[in-house]
Amino acid sequence: MTVHYASYGSNMDDRRFKPYVLGGPVPGTDIVERGSSDRTPIDLDRSTLVQVPGLLFTAGNSQRWDGKGVAFVDLADGRGHETIMRTYPLSEQQFADVVTQELDAGEPLRVDIDRVVEQGAVQVSPGAYGTVFHLGTIDGEPLLTFTAPFRADEVVHNNPNTAYVARIRDGLVNAGLDANAAKAYVNATPGSKLGLTVPAHVAANREGPEPGRRGTSESLTPPGRSRGIGSRHRGERVPASPLATPLARIAAAIPSVRQMAESYARLDRGWDSRGRLTNPGGGLTVYRRDGGVDKALDQGLSH
Repeated sequence: MTVHYASYGSNMDDRRFKPYVLGGPVPGTDIVERGSSDRTPIDLDRSTLVQVPGLLFTAGNSQRWDGKGVAFVDLADGRGHETIMRTYPLSEQQFADVVTQELDAGEPLRVDIDRVVEQGAVQVSPGAYGTVFHLGTIDGEPLLTFTAPFRADEVVHNNPNTAYVARIRDGLVNAGLDANAAKAYVNATPGSKLGLTVPAHVAANREGPEPGRRGTSESLTPPGRSRGIGSRHRGERVPASPLATPLARIAAAIPSVRQMAESYARLDRGWDSRGRLTNPGGGLTVYRRDGGVDKALDQGLSH
């Protein structure tokens, strides 16, 4: 079965992503990826950009990115934010091997695609990128992404470094987005700004998430019906999109915000006694808000 992996961080740059499948060095870095057991080349002609409702944010300390933050997406945020994702067609084995490498996991992980499609979200590992979400379909094939088991307002945010931001911008351009539009998205996309500024609703709740908040019950926009970027939800003004023309939405009806929130509610956050979540290989640590961590001991944590 072919699945479509929806990337939203540095993997949007295919030059950075391909070594996860083919193995070998990542251009411009000293990183060498072991690659997938299935070395079938990625069909970049089928790679596309899609626009998915959700809040992009950056958090954690990544050893690969100089101790700075990396991207996650809150798919249960119902405030009109949009995240651009770049899709790649992969085999089931390739997708599972990409998740394994993102988590720095030693043993290969198994991703039960049928279960993900049926349940909407499945934790395949306790790490920060160990939860696989079903977003819809492309050409009748599952569209999947993986991100954290936590929501945006549950964790301490941390800015990315310039190289990480450049990977996202370059990936957008390589996939066909106008360079000015890509720059505008990186610098000013509603609700994300790649950690350069904290999203308004997160800043308002910086002392701690609103008790019991799990998103709204409003349905996300199904295909063919545009809610309109920049539309307003009660109590919040959503900025206009930096994109002149909205990208295509995913090809099947997206789960509602309520369904996504219910998925998050049953996920195990995996915090340790000090309020930290670390990938199995130790390369990335994320910090729970008000988790009791002495942030002064963690270089690169900026908030």
